Amino acid sequence: MTSAPPVMVPSVPVVSKPPVHNKEFIAAKESESSGPTTTVFVGNISEKASDMLIRQLLAVRD
Repeated sequence: MTSAPPVMVPSVPVVSKPPVHNKEFIAAKESESSGPTTTVFVGNISEKASDMLIRQLLAVRD
């Protein structure tokens, strides 16, 4: 009969603390997000929209 392999049990419980943000970090983050929302395209936008549509959209922004 074979015995089960030994199980390692930690002798000290592992407890992680939640991250703490200082006031300067929170204030900087709030000031960054006060502007307009920017949409970012990942990948080839030509797969989703035609070149003509992209040109028209860019022309409107000028």
